[in-house]
Amino acid sequence: MAKLKAHKTALKKDIVIITDGIGIDQKQLKNIGDKNVATFIIEKAVPKNNVSLDSVLIQKTLDNFYEISIQLSGYGNNFEPTPISLYNNKSLIAKTTVTLENIKKNINFTIPKTDFHGYASIEDNGLPYDNKYYFSISKPKKVNVISIGEAVKNNFLSRIYTADEFTFESSTLISLDYNKLEEQDVIVLNEVDDIPQALITTLISFIKKGGNLVVIPSALCSISNLNSLLSNFGNLKFNSLENKEKLITKINFNHPIYSNVFEKKVVNFQYPKTNKSFSLTNTTPAILSHEDQSTFLTSINNAIGQIAVFSAPLNVENSNFQQSPLIVPTFYKLAMQNQNSGVNALIVGNSNSHLTNVTLNKDDILVVKGDENKFIPLQQILTNKIKMTFNNSPTQAGNYTIFNKKERIENISFNYDRSESDLTLSSQNLLSNYKTVESIKSLFDNLQTDRTDNQIWKWFVIFALLFLITEMAIIRFVK
Repeated sequence: MAKLKAHKTALKKDIVIITDGIGIDQKQLKNIGDKNVATFIIEKAVPKNNVSLDSVLIQKTLDNFYEISIQLSGYGNNFEPTPISLYNNKSLIAKTTVTLENIKKNINFTIPKTDFHGYASIEDNGLPYDNKYYFSISKPKKVNVISIGEAVKNNFLSRIYTADEFTFESSTLISLDYNKLEEQDVIVLNEVDDIPQALITTLISFIKKGGNLVVIPSALCSISNLNSLLSNFGNLKFNSLENKEKLITKINFNHPIYSNVFEKKVVNFQYPKTNKSFSLTNTTPAILSHEDQSTFLTSINNAIGQIAVFSAPLNVENSNFQQSPLIVPTFYKLAMQNQNSGVNALIVGNSNSHLTNVTLNKDDILVVKGDENKFIPLQQILTNKIKMTFNNSPTQAGNYTIFNKKERIENISFNYDRSESDLTLSSQNLLSNYKTVESIKSLFDNLQTDRTDNQIWKWFVIFALLFLITEMAIIRFVK
């Protein structure tokens, strides 16, 4: 529509839109405008049933295995048993048959805890484009975490960030080696009373380059220093300290921090508490909230980094959150945000950003290669990572590999958006105010007839006027 509007002309345009009508909304129709004539040819799907392979995620991480969950969606009714297969590097490793009793169903497979670069596949009589889901799983690398604060207060983090998955370091502010901060994936600012300006500058640079920061305030902290740091990334602000006991009662189950953590939404659990907490001014949704709806934990998402902010000190004198069952999944997931430790699958056509842990020389550039094509994505060099942005490439779903010259860096996968898998959706009511025709042939026949009729009508008017003038001339001059 933008290209049509750019083509300036005084004449009305005949706009022909061929569509299945799925996913059209009123906002899109407004783009047509009142000056243009739009005719719709609505192609209707003959089979209404369709099974879509929607997503793959890691359900559980065991010592030597992953338990992955594959989500299927069924649109329509009376589904036939659907075969589902799992391939790694085009080799079949598992197969089963599933019957959809509900709209959604999850199928679990157990695979070895190694690199995976393949796809899940189903066979159905519906649309073919959503029958394959490509995904990659990289062998997990240890996440570098440093906690800045008193050694006693850092002890609980050392029990969460264990050596099998993390490289954890505890440092006091006085003994902190600033050069080590650039090597970290996660920095925990654990109850530091006064943050030096040099550290604020370093943390700002760290976050902008894709690092994650976790802020646990001290009851004696300099609020102005904290706000000076946070103001660079959003509207989150520390206010006064409230000397009031509060229970932590609400969990935001929809937040990525707690995705796939709980089997069901927990309503009644052993509520942790805080004796003192800061009031926060924030526009971002809370991850954990107090009983009075005030924020206990929230986060600010930078383009590639993240800041998680607690509103209260977590030492045992002020809170029993360390003894809560929430402590482990919360800090574990905070550290794993933006780490390529899960299923790697992006959407074709979206402005996806992806961080690759690699250090390049100044003139090096990453290339993404598939079976049939290769391309160079937009890329930004960070400290020890490369941020790649995928806009119009690739155009085809499949498994791809990231290369630095001939060196294989990482596997990556792309899938088509599943937004048009439901064939039962219809926008017929929205299109009731527009002209519709059955086929392209009938459309052009109608257009030709209309234009021909208009031309004949004009000639009839011309000849009628000529005959009238001739008749008047005869009456006047011939007697």
